[in-house]
Amino acid sequence: AKEVDLIGAESANFADFENVSPRRLQRICNLPFQLATSTTLDLLLPTIVEQLTEIMPAAKHWALVLRDQDSDTLVLNAYRYIHDPFLNERLLRQVIAERKGVLWSKRLAPSNPVAGSDSGFASGIYAPLLWHGEALGTLCIGTSGGEGAFSEEDLTLLAIAGQYAAMAIATVRLQERL
Repeated sequence: AKEVDLIGAESANFADFENVSPRRLQRICNLPFQLATSTTLDLLLPTIVEQLTEIMPAAKHWALVLRDQDSDTLVLNAYRYIHDPFLNERLLRQVIAERKGVLWSKRLAPSNPVAGSDSGFASGIYAPLLWHGEALGTLCIGTSGGEGAFSEEDLTLLAIAGQYAAMAIATVRLQERL
């Protein structure tokens, strides 16, 4: 597994994404506007996952996991899958604690317990939902055995999506408290 520090992901230069389709970049740029229309978490969280399916179409599962602020419990709040989602709690907690995204692949690390042979997934990305230095949860995507591995560019795009999603989640939580 490869860890990438995402603290500076919000300042990513879109010109650096030479291999990313203009459609995917447009989806990332429009994401804050798409998320701003949801006024409750019940509406927002599935919208985030739906948008991920457009940004990361090569994935076979997309999931959003939030950390309960009071109990530190991890909750799978929204997901979409072609194959059953594979989530590793140890890796989810690592991404939240370290505030670093993780890109993993069986090809890169065949003995990696995160991408174990029983999972059915060959490659995945876990990116934290960061807002004002706090990790609210994690975005997760994965591919199956016959699919290609994700790239560092994909990790950066998911991290940017995670920052936009975290901003929307924090805004809706604040509105719900008021």
